[in-house]
Amino acid sequence: MRNLFLAAFTALSVLICNAQAADDKPIEPIIVGQAYLLDSAAHGLNPLPEEKWKEATVLTGGVSSPSSVSVVRIPGERSSFRVKAGTKTEFVFKIASPGDVSLYEFSGKRNREASYERLNPVQGTIQRIPGMPAQTTPYGQSYKLVPTVPLPRGEYLIFTGNKAFTFGVD
Repeated sequence: MRNLFLAAFTALSVLICNAQAADDKPIEPIIVGQAYLLDSAAHGLNPLPEEKWKEATVLTGGVSSPSSVSVVRIPGERSSFRVKAGTKTEFVFKIASPGDVSLYEFSGKRNREASYERLNPVQGTIQRIPGMPAQTTPYGQSYKLVPTVPLPRGEYLIFTGNKAFTFGVD
C-alpha cells in the first residue's frame, strides 16, 4: 500500500513539475520539508529518501576541556538514491528556515554518521558545525542548495535539523 501511494505521489509530482516547466517557471516542490534532486534536463524533481535517524553524542574533549559533538546516525552503508559522479547536483526544497539546511558527507561504515553540532558544557555553548561548502538561494517560492565543490564518491546527508535526506555519489 505504501509503495502504491509513493508511486502515485511521484507521478503526480512529475506531472505538476512538468506543467510548471512548460511555463518557464522554476520546477518547485509541492511538499514542504521534502528535499529533491533537481533534474534540469528532464524538467523534474526526484525526491530524496527521508531516512530515520538517531542522535548520538560523541565525547571529543578531555578532562581539562570537556566537549562533545552531536551526530546524526543512520544504520546501513548506503543510501538507496544514487547519483553518478560528475553529475550536476542541485537540490530543491520548500522550508521556513533555509539557513537550517546543510549538506554533510557521511563517515562510518556500518552506520552512516555526520557531526552537526559542537557542545561545550563549560562555556554553555552549542555551535552548529558547518556542512560542506554549498550555496542556498531563493528558487521561486522554494530554495535551491548547490554544492560549490564537486562531490566525490561517497555517502551524503541533507539535514534540516529534524529530517535526514540521503544520497550517494558513485
